[in-house]
Amino acid sequence: MSNAIEGGSRREAAQSLVVAARFAVPIAGALALALLTQCASEPPPPAAAPEPTPVATAPEPVSAPAPVETAAASEPAPPAPEPTPEPAPAPQASAPTRPASEIITEGDTDFLLDDSASALKEAVRQKCEAEAPAASDPKAFADCRQKERDKFGGDVLSFQGVEGGPVTLVIYRRKGSRLDEVYRAAVVLKDQDPTTVLVSPKGGKGARPFLYAQREFTVQVPDNYSLAIEDPTLGKLVYRAKVGVVARQP
Repeated sequence: MSNAIEGGSRREAAQSLVVAARFAVPIAGALALALLTQCASEPPPPAAAPEPTPVATAPEPVSAPAPVETAAASEPAPPAPEPTPEPAPAPQASAPTRPASEIITEGDTDFLLDDSASALKEAVRQKCEAEAPAASDPKAFADCRQKERDKFGGDVLSFQGVEGGPVTLVIYRRKGSRLDEVYRAAVVLKDQDPTTVLVSPKGGKGARPFLYAQREFTVQVPDNYSLAIEDPTLGKLVYRAKVGVVARQP
């Protein structure tokens, strides 16, 4: 009998499990369906926005402190001293390119006295200053200078001749545009060096206004355009070349 009871109990238990299983399956399906429906109806959560990448900014420049003005800075600087200009070099005269005798006898070239470059002007001034000082009597001083200057008759020198032939030295006194002959002599020219020629007069007519105590004298020819004569009393006489001052005889 006990076995029949145990068998009935086992059948009842099995039936209970079957019933429970029958009810459990639909309930579980309903629950699963409800969960799926809820998940489908709810929108997905929004994606988190990416955080912005920080941009590096340059540091703000630090302003320099304002300079402190001093009394020396506020006052203008004194101007720099101007450099002292150097004196211009004296012009160098070119050396003669031909023998001195050829230069002084060339063509229609004559030589005029250059008063400003000659010592005659200073010699006259010194003599008149002793006789009639300009400070005491300006007119007497000026008259004296003119009188002494007129005593000198060697205003123009003209070495006239033909190539290979005799040479004649003619000296003129100039009065305005007029030329008065004061001396004429045949001369022999002998070159001493490239800038000096020896002049030897042969006879002569009139009075030579310089070096009259010497039978012969030298003429310096420093370049192609001038000559000079040293007189012990009058000093250095400088003459400049000029063409066509004296008319040549044919």
